[in-house]
Amino acid sequence: MSAGNPWWRRTDVQRLLNLTPAQVERLDTIFEKDRPERLALRRKIKEMDRLLRRVLMRGNAEDTAIKRLSEQVEALRAQHNVRRTMMRFALLRRLTPEQRSLLARLRETGAAGMAAGPDRGSGG
Repeated sequence: MSAGNPWWRRTDVQRLLNLTPAQVERLDTIFEKDRPERLALRRKIKEMDRLLRRVLMRGNAEDTAIKRLSEQVEALRAQHNVRRTMMRFALLRRLTPEQRSLLARLRETGAAGMAAGPDRGSGG
């Protein structure tokens, strides 16, 4: 799913999961809560990743500099992944057990166009 169309905003998913308007509103609020920080982290990751690639392509950096840059990029990725995971957990907590089960089945089967595997789209 794209960040522009989170899964809970899709009318077919709302119908399949029997989401209430109040639930959809709460999911929106959770998703938007720290979205600017998640997006800023993604931008920083891209920036640092480009820097690391440029330094690697030059081929004249010290091993310690490459190691330090690589560790910085990976630390940013970890920070972003933790934020995204916590946001996803908060979203799932707003669903009933039955809705969580239905959502899992939708993702497993790819029903309603929902891809199996991690939900990277609502990561913001």
